[in-house]
Amino acid sequence: MRKENLRRCSWCEGDALYERYHDEEWGVPIFDSAALFERLALESMQAGLAWITVLKKRQHMQTRFLGFDPIKLARCNERHIQSWLLDAGLIRHRGKLQALVCNARLTIAEADFSGLLWQFAPDRTQVSQPSTQPPSQTPESHAMAKLLKSKGFRFVGPTTCYAFMQSAGMVNDHAKDCWRYKPCHTLQCNNRSEPMMTWALNFSLWCLSQMPARIIIFICRLLARRMVVWNTEAARISAINIELCLPHLSPEERQQMCWQSLMNSMLLVFELAQMRFRKVADMRESITRVDGAELLHRAWEHGRGVLLLTPHLGCWEILGAYLGGAYPVSALYDRPNFAPLEAHILSARQRFGATMHPIGGSGLRRIMRAMREGHLVVLLPDQVPDYQSGGEVAPFFGQDAYTMALAHRLLQRDRPKVLIASALRCIEDNQIHYQLKLSEPDANIFDDDPAVHAAALNASMEKAISARPEQYQWSYKRFKRLKKGEANIYRRQ
Repeated sequence: MRKENLRRCSWCEGDALYERYHDEEWGVPIFDSAALFERLALESMQAGLAWITVLKKRQHMQTRFLGFDPIKLARCNERHIQSWLLDAGLIRHRGKLQALVCNARLTIAEADFSGLLWQFAPDRTQVSQPSTQPPSQTPESHAMAKLLKSKGFRFVGPTTCYAFMQSAGMVNDHAKDCWRYKPCHTLQCNNRSEPMMTWALNFSLWCLSQMPARIIIFICRLLARRMVVWNTEAARISAINIELCLPHLSPEERQQMCWQSLMNSMLLVFELAQMRFRKVADMRESITRVDGAELLHRAWEHGRGVLLLTPHLGCWEILGAYLGGAYPVSALYDRPNFAPLEAHILSARQRFGATMHPIGGSGLRRIMRAMREGHLVVLLPDQVPDYQSGGEVAPFFGQDAYTMALAHRLLQRDRPKVLIASALRCIEDNQIHYQLKLSEPDANIFDDDPAVHAAALNASMEKAISARPEQYQWSYKRFKRLKKGEANIYRRQ
């Protein structure tokens, strides 16, 4: 059946904008905190108005309201509000605009904004029986409104909260004969465990963040040694890579390098928990030394953006704690296979001021736009690109490695300054501190020839890694996808 002939809810029929929103968004479960904030903000803007008014202004609002990014909106002040009040493309209501900024600040103060809202979702394992006219309020929406108001949120009455619950897929109020009723019901039932899983993961990370560093170090060291003895997959891959890249080491040194690398990789989970829950000031105080800070400042002052190339070395996550306090930062991220983990990773990174974009077409466009606006763009270039993204074969520790071309494209397009950045752990007296290093890359990284650039990029990564090779993530399959049909060196015999 053609889409224009499908049966829809009566409230959206006859308007293309309404129908597209109904078909693609309304009633689809959302768990990402930033996306939930945007939906709640739009519903707050609607109060007293027709929803079509909000939809018509939505694209312009996304532009003027900084993509509804709660971290960016939290920094806005009266000057921004005055500017918005003069913009006819927005809903010019001072109270709603003030509420937008206020609610953004309260959102980022919540450890788990998604969990806070989803606790009010009805039991989605039961098949809903929608009526011709859905309610405007429910006991759950009253409870949500009461809690949000107690925390200081504005323009979040029970009617607004119920409209938000409909939009965010917490309830399924599509008409029974609407073509979207069954798909949305299936999505809701399939995802019914996600809020509980998110809560459990959130609680686990919080508990981990409260543990003393000495206990975490002991556990990680013990587990890493056992992983080598048991020849786990991570240990096996690490051993292969270390033997290929560091052939001068003796067997005993390679084994030691292997468990030390695994231990450092496991510490990242503890550090992610700390970045998620510890005070921002405390995390920044754990950075005890920064080499090359003047290089970064001079690079940023030239005004055409800075490309920071960071290997998977040490605690690369901690770079955001330092950079976000002084510079506008944008970075790409790869969505984790375990979906509930995504919100926690984003929260840990964005609460320090970084703007994260998922790898993909839209993410790349936003990164390029950020570069033109003078941002610091962080890229981890020692990942293997897929064939569609393209790359070059270049030596990495003496081995041919398929190397991403994205950094080369950014350099050719915008001509930003380039620095190599790394964050090394310093474990002393059972405490973890961090030393940041910023340095100039190999000069050939600016070459127009992509092959020359790739070789210089890998040489720059090698130099950074060689400072503390035991902190590098050797468990990554760096030498896969060299040529189609070539033998996989990581395959078990």
